[in-house]
Amino acid sequence: MVDPATGTVTGVDATFAGGAFADPALHARLDAWCQGDLVADIGLFWAGTAFEDPVTGVAADPSGGHRWPVIAWDGTPAEELPTPETGPLQQWSVITSQTCDVVGTGPGARHPFVQVSPLIDLTGADQNTVDAIKRGERLDRVWVDNVPGGGAWAADLRVSLPVSKAVLAAQERRPAFSTEQAALDFAERVAAKLRRAALHDDLTDGLRPRLRELVRADPAAGWLDDVEQFRLLVVQGTRLQPDEVALVVVTLVKLDEALRAPLRQWAKQERKRLKKVGITLGRVRFRDLDSMSVEEYRTSVPLHIPELARRVWW
Repeated sequence: MVDPATGTVTGVDATFAGGAFADPALHARLDAWCQGDLVADIGLFWAGTAFEDPVTGVAADPSGGHRWPVIAWDGTPAEELPTPETGPLQQWSVITSQTCDVVGTGPGARHPFVQVSPLIDLTGADQNTVDAIKRGERLDRVWVDNVPGGGAWAADLRVSLPVSKAVLAAQERRPAFSTEQAALDFAERVAAKLRRAALHDDLTDGLRPRLRELVRADPAAGWLDDVEQFRLLVVQGTRLQPDEVALVVVTLVKLDEALRAPLRQWAKQERKRLKKVGITLGRVRFRDLDSMSVEEYRTSVPLHIPELARRVWW
């Protein structure tokens, strides 16, 4: 920013060498990198409260002259971080910035940093937790299958840290995912984490789990073959304070009445439950791809139903 009194530029604009990416060598080094690549040995950190943080449970003195102490990812105060003399950090992180912001051209030429999230080592973790992450049931954890040395790893999307692009240029690119589809799925998860709309608890923790139970109860049911996606439409009220909602079932083809029956029966039971908390569940809206309106699609919220085996991350 610019101080109107002195004209002095402060903040990141004062430290970003805007013409740096014109250097052919740096430009070439960055061109190979993209979202979903691994970055080695980043000392991830967060800002906490001095002396004792009641949320993280970490106690640290103020550091670097700042009010909020800098805490390393493993809970070590910044002044106690490993150095080249005491040993490497040995920490992997993964780039979450979109690829056009990672390279040195186009929009990337205006971005001195990339955002990264840490990988967490799942070796020895509860197998049910690991399996749930592999199935995509943890919205803030993403399975990563191409970490050097193998093992069980997941990206932790709860944490994001800016890293200078010079760090990328100083090391070799390592893709975090073994297939393009896995990298695309990761991109969708990152986007969904940032854009997903908040819904009333009785919808996210009530309606959605019960819909999952319906799908899980009979995975071979004929109607499931033609369901592409479940969406929720707030008819009256807001997403956080809904008065009336409707389940929108997006299908590949038009379902006949017999195939619609299980969902209508489910809605009948769910309608009674939601009524007790003051939410009206309207009729189920069946929409094949030819009859789904743009307005209804844009105003409804996709529901994350892993058992449906579709790539929707809400």
